[in-house]
Amino acid sequence: MPDRRVQNTDNFLGDLWRETSWPVRLGVFTGIALGFIAGFVIDGNLLMGPAFSIAMLLVVMIGCLAGGFFVGLFLGVIADFIVGAIRGPEAKPVKKRRRP
Repeated sequence: MPDRRVQNTDNFLGDLWRETSWPVRLGVFTGIALGFIAGFVIDGNLLMGPAFSIAMLLVVMIGCLAGGFFVGLFLGVIADFIVGAIRGPEAKPVKKRRRP
């Protein structure tokens, strides 16, 4: 990522989308989506139970989102490493010499 000061976190997901490679991007956003779905499924089961609270539903949803993010990030980085190993090293651009 470029070396710039982070002034706010409003565009965190946008920065992740722009600055990461495609395997990491795919892993992170798929993980977030699956965590969101898992959170809704678990919350739906909790709502049908005898005792539930809004705080518990919120904790479960945030936990599933965070878990999906980190699992997706881990799998995306592993996939990026494998793709990089298969492709081999990237060619370095040739620098042109300046003539005086």
